[in-house]
Amino acid sequence: MFEFLFALELQSRIGTSVQLATSNQYFEGTILDASFSVVALETDDGYGVTRHYISVSDINFLRISEV
Repeated sequence: MFEFLFALELQSRIGTSVQLATSNQYFEGTILDASFSVVALETDDGYGVTRHYISVSDINFLRISEV
């Protein structure tokens, strides 16, 4: 139930800057796309832009940057 609502919230935040963490990785970037199973996140590490595809069920932490 919660995962479904969480995925809906991620879909409403496409284009928003976020901080996101899984059990072993931390990301800062922009949500490009979100489905009920995967989030596409674009990060810029200073060397180039990278896309990451993260399973919604693996996300442990999310902070939305309201700038």
